[in-house]
Amino acid sequence: MSTAIALKENNPSLDVVVHEKHKKIGYNHEGRRCGEAHTMEEEWSKWVPEKNSIFNHITKGEVTIGNHKIVTDVEPETGFVLNRQEFICQLARRAKELGTVIKTNDKINSIKDLDGNYIIDASGCPSFIKKELGLKKGLIGSSYQQTLENSNFFDPHTLKFFASEKNGYFWIFPRNPKKTEVNIGIFLFSNQTYKCKNLLEEFKG
Repeated sequence: MSTAIALKENNPSLDVVVHEKHKKIGYNHEGRRCGEAHTMEEEWSKWVPEKNSIFNHITKGEVTIGNHKIVTDVEPETGFVLNRQEFICQLARRAKELGTVIKTNDKINSIKDLDGNYIIDASGCPSFIKKELGLKKGLIGSSYQQTLENSNFFDPHTLKFFASEKNGYFWIFPRNPKKTEVNIGIFLFSNQTYKCKNLLEEFKG
Protein backbone atom coordinates (compact mmCIF):
# COMPACT_ATOMS: atom_id res chain seq x y z
CA MET A 1 0.00 0.00 0.00
CA SER A 2 2.86 2.37 0.75
CA THR A 3 4.10 1.99 -2.84
CA ALA A 4 0.64 2.82 -4.21
CA ILE A 5 0.52 5.93 -2.01
CA ALA A 6 3.99 7.04 -3.09
CA LEU A 7 3.15 6.61 -6.78
CA LYS A 8 -0.09 8.60 -6.54
CA GLU A 9 1.48 11.36 -4.47
CA ASN A 10 4.31 11.69 -6.98
CA ASN A 11 2.02 11.60 -10.05
CA PRO A 12 -1.75 11.84 -9.41
CA SER A 13 -2.49 11.13 -13.09
CA LEU A 14 -1.14 7.57 -12.85
CA ASP A 15 -3.66 4.73 -12.81
CA VAL A 16 -2.67 2.53 -9.88
CA VAL A 17 -4.42 -0.77 -9.18
CA VAL A 18 -3.83 -3.03 -6.16
CA HIS A 19 -4.89 -6.67 -6.45
CA GLU A 20 -5.68 -8.25 -3.05
CA LYS A 21 -6.38 -11.98 -3.02
CA HIS A 22 -8.19 -11.86 0.33
CA LYS A 23 -11.74 -10.60 0.85
CA LYS A 24 -10.53 -8.04 3.39
CA ILE A 25 -7.55 -5.71 3.38
CA GLY A 26 -5.28 -6.17 6.39
CA TYR A 27 -7.50 -8.35 8.53
CA ASN A 28 -6.57 -11.71 7.04
CA HIS A 29 -4.14 -14.42 8.11
CA GLU A 30 -1.29 -12.90 6.08
CA GLY A 31 -1.65 -9.47 7.69
CA ARG A 32 0.57 -10.62 10.55
CA ARG A 33 3.48 -12.05 8.56
CA CYS A 34 6.22 -10.05 10.24
CA GLY A 35 7.55 -8.98 13.63
CA GLU A 36 5.47 -5.78 13.34
CA ALA A 37 8.20 -3.37 14.47
CA HIS A 38 8.15 0.07 12.80
CA THR A 39 10.47 3.07 12.92
CA MET A 40 9.86 6.72 12.09
CA GLU A 41 13.52 7.28 11.24
CA GLU A 42 14.94 8.11 7.80
CA GLU A 43 12.84 6.99 4.80
CA TRP A 44 10.12 5.51 7.02
CA SER A 45 9.26 8.87 8.58
CA LYS A 46 6.40 9.54 6.15
CA TRP A 47 4.45 6.44 7.23
CA VAL A 48 3.03 7.72 10.50
CA PRO A 49 0.89 5.12 12.28
CA GLU A 50 -2.39 6.37 13.72
CA LYS A 51 -3.37 5.60 17.31
CA ASN A 52 -5.34 2.46 16.43
CA SER A 53 -2.39 1.18 14.38
CA ILE A 54 -0.07 1.16 17.41
CA PHE A 55 0.06 -1.57 20.04
CA ASN A 56 3.21 -0.48 21.86
CA HIS A 57 5.79 2.31 22.01
CA ILE A 58 9.45 1.29 21.85
CA THR A 59 12.10 3.17 23.81
CA LYS A 60 15.05 0.77 23.70
CA GLY A 61 16.75 -1.84 21.54
CA GLU A 62 19.03 -4.67 22.68
CA VAL A 63 21.31 -6.87 20.57
CA THR A 64 22.99 -9.86 22.23
CA ILE A 65 25.89 -11.65 20.55
CA GLY A 66 27.28 -14.40 22.75
CA ASN A 67 28.27 -12.76 26.05
CA HIS A 68 28.14 -9.25 24.58
CA LYS A 69 25.07 -7.03 24.79
CA ILE A 70 24.59 -3.74 22.95
CA VAL A 71 21.84 -1.43 24.23
CA THR A 72 20.61 1.66 22.42
CA ASP A 73 17.94 4.19 23.29
CA VAL A 74 15.19 4.99 20.79
CA GLU A 75 14.03 8.58 20.31
CA PRO A 76 10.54 9.18 21.75
CA GLU A 77 7.67 8.59 19.31
CA THR A 78 9.92 7.05 16.65
CA GLY A 79 9.66 3.33 17.47
CA PHE A 80 6.54 1.18 17.64
CA VAL A 81 5.20 -2.33 17.56
CA LEU A 82 2.25 -2.08 15.22
CA ASN A 83 -1.19 -3.51 15.06
CA ARG A 84 -0.06 -4.33 11.54
CA GLN A 85 -3.45 -5.42 10.27
CA GLU A 86 -4.93 -2.05 11.21
CA PHE A 87 -1.88 -0.23 9.83
CA ILE A 88 -2.42 -1.90 6.44
CA CYS A 89 -6.05 -0.70 6.57
CA GLN A 90 -4.82 2.81 7.41
CA LEU A 91 -2.55 2.81 4.36
CA ALA A 92 -5.36 1.42 2.21
CA ARG A 93 -7.67 4.26 3.22
CA ARG A 94 -5.01 6.80 2.26
CA ALA A 95 -4.36 5.04 -1.06
CA LYS A 96 -8.08 5.15 -1.87
CA GLU A 97 -8.24 8.86 -1.01
CA LEU A 98 -5.55 9.44 -3.63
CA GLY A 99 -7.47 7.51 -6.27
CA THR A 100 -5.91 4.05 -6.07
CA VAL A 101 -8.22 1.24 -7.19
CA ILE A 102 -8.14 -1.64 -4.70
CA LYS A 103 -9.60 -4.93 -5.91
CA THR A 104 -10.25 -7.39 -3.08
CA ASN A 105 -10.90 -11.12 -3.47
CA ASP A 106 -8.87 -10.81 -6.67
CA LYS A 107 -6.19 -13.49 -6.72
CA ILE A 108 -3.71 -13.26 -9.59
CA ASN A 109 -2.61 -16.68 -10.85
CA SER A 110 -0.33 -15.64 -13.70
CA ILE A 111 1.51 -12.58 -14.90
CA LYS A 112 -0.69 -12.91 -18.00
CA ASP A 113 -3.62 -11.80 -15.81
CA LEU A 114 -2.01 -8.35 -15.48
CA ASP A 115 -2.00 -5.67 -18.16
CA GLY A 116 -0.19 -2.76 -16.53
CA ASN A 117 2.81 -1.03 -18.07
CA TYR A 118 4.65 -1.61 -14.79
CA ILE A 119 4.06 -4.45 -12.35
CA ILE A 120 5.20 -4.28 -8.72
CA ASP A 121 5.11 -7.67 -7.04
CA ALA A 122 4.32 -7.29 -3.34
CA SER A 123 3.28 -10.90 -2.77
CA GLY A 124 6.26 -11.67 -0.55
CA CYS A 125 8.77 -14.52 -0.64
CA PRO A 126 6.57 -17.15 -2.36
CA SER A 127 6.29 -14.90 -5.42
CA PHE A 128 4.67 -16.68 -8.37
CA ILE A 129 5.76 -13.85 -10.70
CA LYS A 130 9.38 -14.38 -9.74
CA LYS A 131 9.04 -18.11 -10.38
CA GLU A 132 7.10 -17.62 -13.62
CA LEU A 133 9.79 -15.32 -15.01
CA GLY A 134 12.59 -17.59 -13.83
CA LEU A 135 14.15 -14.96 -11.58
CA LYS A 136 16.42 -16.64 -9.04
CA LYS A 137 18.19 -13.58 -7.70
CA GLY A 138 17.61 -12.28 -4.21
CA LEU A 139 18.15 -13.16 -0.58
CA ILE A 140 17.28 -16.69 0.46
CA GLY A 141 16.27 -17.37 4.02
CA SER A 142 13.57 -18.76 6.26
CA SER A 143 11.74 -17.53 9.32
CA TYR A 144 9.17 -18.62 11.88
CA GLN A 145 7.26 -16.61 14.47
CA GLN A 146 4.89 -17.25 17.36
CA THR A 147 2.72 -14.79 19.28
CA LEU A 148 2.51 -15.61 23.00
CA GLU A 149 0.09 -14.13 25.55
CA ASN A 150 0.85 -13.78 29.28
CA SER A 151 4.50 -14.28 28.40
CA ASN A 152 7.38 -14.04 30.85
CA PHE A 153 9.48 -12.85 27.88
CA PHE A 154 7.54 -9.56 27.90
CA ASP A 155 9.76 -6.49 28.42
CA PRO A 156 7.38 -3.50 28.02
CA HIS A 157 9.20 -1.20 25.59
CA THR A 158 12.31 -3.05 24.39
CA LEU A 159 13.03 -4.82 21.10
CA LYS A 160 15.46 -7.70 21.66
CA PHE A 161 17.62 -9.50 19.12
CA PHE A 162 19.85 -12.52 19.81
CA ALA A 163 22.46 -13.73 17.32
CA SER A 164 22.28 -17.45 16.56
CA GLU A 165 25.24 -19.70 15.86
CA LYS A 166 23.12 -21.17 13.05
CA ASN A 167 23.75 -18.07 10.86
CA GLY A 168 20.68 -16.12 11.87
CA TYR A 169 19.00 -14.43 14.81
CA PHE A 170 16.07 -14.61 17.22
CA TRP A 171 13.81 -11.70 18.14
CA ILE A 172 11.44 -10.84 20.98
CA PHE A 173 9.11 -7.89 20.39
CA PRO A 174 6.66 -6.71 23.08
CA ARG A 175 3.39 -6.53 21.17
CA ASN A 176 0.23 -5.90 23.21
CA PRO A 177 0.76 -4.75 26.83
CA LYS A 178 -2.88 -5.49 27.70
CA LYS A 179 -2.25 -9.18 27.04
CA THR A 180 1.44 -9.24 28.06
CA GLU A 181 1.89 -10.44 24.50
CA VAL A 182 5.11 -10.91 22.53
CA ASN A 183 6.11 -11.76 18.99
CA ILE A 184 8.99 -14.21 19.26
CA GLY A 185 10.69 -15.59 16.19
CA ILE A 186 13.76 -16.71 14.29
CA PHE A 187 15.31 -15.86 10.93
CA LEU A 188 18.00 -17.94 9.21
CA PHE A 189 20.08 -16.59 6.34
CA SER A 190 20.55 -18.80 3.25
CA ASN A 191 18.92 -22.12 2.44
CA GLN A 192 19.61 -24.30 5.47
CA THR A 193 18.35 -27.68 6.64
CA TYR A 194 17.52 -26.56 10.18
CA LYS A 195 13.85 -26.47 11.18
CA CYS A 196 13.04 -22.97 12.42
CA LYS A 197 10.25 -24.15 14.72
CA ASN A 198 12.54 -26.62 16.50
CA LEU A 199 15.25 -23.99 16.96
CA LEU A 200 12.72 -21.51 18.35
CA GLU A 201 11.42 -24.06 20.85
CA GLU A 202 15.00 -24.69 22.00
CA PHE A 203 15.54 -20.94 22.36
CA LYS A 204 12.36 -20.55 24.43
CA GLY A 205 13.43 -23.38 26.71
